[in-house]
Amino acid sequence: NLSHDFYGEQNGMSKLTDNDIRYIRSHYVAKGKGKKCNRQELARKFNVTPTLIYKIYKKEIWKHID
Repeated sequence: NLSHDFYGEQNGMSKLTDNDIRYIRSHYVAKGKGKKCNRQELARKFNVTPTLIYKIYKKEIWKHID
């Protein structure tokens, strides 16, 4: 029986902190209008996958952080 109380940075498996999530969301540049998406750069900075960066940005995960 897994507890759902340990999400976000409270989960010991998490590589990211709440502040990392805020940074990613505030610095994410979506592709389009002549801009190059920076998903790869953010992924390298935080040592995670570009897919994870996208899911964080779209609030598919870490929903409890604004």
